[in-house]
Amino acid sequence: MRQNSGFSKYVFLKVLLIGIVIKIFLFLNCKVVPLNKKNSEKDFKIYFENENFNADKIVNEMWDTKIISYINEKAKDVTVVVDELLKDKEKAGKLFGAKQKKEGEPWNFIVTGEGIIKKLDTTSRAGKVIIDIPSIKNVEVIIQIGPVIKGTSIRDSFDFISFDQFTNQIEFASISNSINKRVVNVVLKDIQFNQKIGKTLKFSGTFTMPDDPSKIIITPVKVELM
Repeated sequence: MRQNSGFSKYVFLKVLLIGIVIKIFLFLNCKVVPLNKKNSEKDFKIYFENENFNADKIVNEMWDTKIISYINEKAKDVTVVVDELLKDKEKAGKLFGAKQKKEGEPWNFIVTGEGIIKKLDTTSRAGKVIIDIPSIKNVEVIIQIGPVIKGTSIRDSFDFISFDQFTNQIEFASISNSINKRVVNVVLKDIQFNQKIGKTLKFSGTFTMPDDPSKIIITPVKVELM
């Protein structure tokens, strides 16, 4: 037993010594390159961001000439669209909808209409008003009022905005963010909805096809209090 124990110790020490020699060899032959934190951060930024890209500028420049004119031309009566949605969602999409050129993406609809503001919900920053449209039964029609606007339905309703036009997903997403920001800061600016309960709201906007067509959430592009 003692001889085996001595032999095991000998093997162990030999393996340990070989391991130490290998580590020393690798260390002496490695070239240590100092990390330039500033350059690495700069390279990261260049890869994901284009300093010349300004989403707000792009959206502001095309708001009246493209976005509003397109909405005016393409908007369908919300009553007609909702009625078709309740009958056949896919048929409604093909008749009235638009989507980005990718399979599996939802349909988006450009609609116009008017209704009476019956309820204001500002329990979260994604504020909304619920309007009553007499010709629409058993469907809750909601208008987003912010300051947080959810979704990308406005951007995704246009055939002149597509992912292929942008360098990456970050730029494409920033276009939608800028559109939604303009809705809050310009379209809905200074409207005190808490004082407008019972008033008639005329609107044009967009919505993404919901899983449940008994509730549609519209992002407004144009609003007018009657």
